[in-house]
Amino acid sequence: MKYPVVIMLTRLIVYFVFTLGNAHSQTQVFKRSITIDFKNETGPLNAMYNKCIGAGRANEGLRADWQQQLAYVKKECGFQYIRMHGLLTDDM
Repeated sequence: MKYPVVIMLTRLIVYFVFTLGNAHSQTQVFKRSITIDFKNETGPLNAMYNKCIGAGRANEGLRADWQQQLAYVKKECGFQYIRMHGLLTDDM
C-alpha cells in the first residue's frame, strides 16, 4: 500500500519540475514605465501619517528622557496616536 503513494508522489514531483522548468523558460518580461508630473496637483495631501507615530517598546516610555523627547515631538508634529510593542509584558 505504501508503494503506490510513493510512486504517485514521485510522478507529481517529476511533473512539476518539468512543467515549471519549461514554463520558466517561456516567461515574457514586460517593462512598465511610470511618469510623475510634480507640477500637476490633483487633490489635497493625505496627512494620515501625522496622526500616528511608532515608538518602539512600551517600557521605554517609562524613562524621563524618552518622555521629554515625546513631548517635543508632540509639540512639533501634533500626532494623535502612538503605536508601540510590549504593552502587556512583564517588564511594564
